[in-house]
Order: sequence, then C-alpha cells, then structure tokens
Amino acid sequence: MTPPAPTDAPRLSSAVAWEFVIISEGARHGDPMLLGGHLMQRARAISVLDAELVQPRRLAVALLAWVMAIGAAALLTVVAWEGVALPVRIVALVGGSGLLAIAAVLARRVRYIGRRVVEAYCWWSVLPRLIAGAEGTAESWGGSAVRNAVEARAWYVHPRRYLSAALAAAGLLAPLILVRLATAERTTSEVLWPPVQGQALAVAFVGVALPSWYAAGALFRDMSRAGSAQAQKDPVTRRFLHRR
Repeated sequence: MTPPAPTDAPRLSSAVAWEFVIISEGARHGDPMLLGGHLMQRARAISVLDAELVQPRRLAVALLAWVMAIGAAALLTVVAWEGVALPVRIVALVGGSGLLAIAAVLARRVRYIGRRVVEAYCWWSVLPRLIAGAEGTAESWGGSAVRNAVEARAWYVHPRRYLSAALAAAGLLAPLILVRLATAERTTSEVLWPPVQGQALAVAFVGVALPSWYAAGALFRDMSRAGSAQAQKDPVTRRFLHRR
C-alpha cells in the first residue's frame, strides 16, 4: 500500500515532483505489465526529480535542523562544563533538550520526504529495466550507446552533485575541525578550551558529530543511490552487471 503523503510535502518539495513520487509508489504496488504506460513521462519525471534531489526549501529546513542541533550541543556542553552554577546547568539542560527535540523532528521529516524523492528518482531511472523484466524483453533505454555512456558520466559533474558533495564533506569535517581548534597549542592567554574541561569537550564533540555525520551520511547515500540508478543505462555498467 502506498504511504500517505506528509502534510508538509508540498512545502518541502515541488507539487510536480511529488506527483511523480506518488505515481512511482503506486506503480510499484500495481500490475507490472502496466509499467509501459508510464514510459512517456519518464524523461520529464527524471528531469524534475533530479532537481528535486537538492530542493532549496528542504535543504534550508535541514540546515535549520542542523543549526538547532549545534545550539543544543552548545547548551549541553554548558551542563558538562565544570564550575558552572547549578541553576545555569538546569536552564541549559532544559533549553538544550528542547532544541534537540525540535531539531530531531525537523530532521526526521526532511529525511522521510527526501528518501521518498530519491526512491522515486531511482524508480523512474530504471523503468526500462523494470519493463523489460515484466515483459521478458530486452531493455530499451533510448538513444545511442555512446550518448547513454556520456550522459551517465556527465551526471556526476553537474553543479548539483558538487553541492551535495560539498555539504557532505562539511558534515564529515565539522566535528574534526572542532576538536582541532579546541586542542590546538596556544599561549596561556589564548586558551580556547581549558585542559580540565575534557568532559565538556567530549559532550561538544558528540553533540556536533551526531547531527553532522547523520546529515553527511544521508547526502552521500542519496547521491550514491541516485547515481547508481541513472548509471544503469550506461552500456559499460550493464556489461559489468551482466545485463543486456
């Protein structure tokens, strides 16, 4: 059964893209012999969903969730900081927990919608293979083998892929940069993180690493899945996978 559309899907994805998401999800649970009826829409669906992979509104909400998670990490670091008064610790704990809960809700919603967009993009990309499997025929991807090979590789050098890669790299490096800055040797007057605050540094690292690495992993996984799906029209890839 097709999952219901989230109430905020139109705000976090374009209406046109979401129509293609719903079509793909319905077709997956329908009669495989009817897949050919969607072939005429495939080129437009791939174009729309490709842009939707890095939809600005969804990226903005994801960035907001990340900033809130970092803010929560900062407040929880105050809780772990030695010498802080108890009332300040309590306020920081309540504030950090609240921010973390809101960030988790936003991140979960963005990830849920983004995952369905990626799955739809993959489905539309491999539709000719699905049709061939249902009908017992050879795959027909359209275009020449040379064009398919070039397009499969050109997909990776589109600016959208650079944006995804840059965001994923930033997420992976953020906690490492924090530790590097906090533990760098400085003069006594420039100590960024006192050596006695090791517990607070551990809390800060975990608080930054969890949301950052989660976001980086999601971006990398989505880009890898989408790239693998669209590359299946590449004759070299098909030969490697022992497909016709």
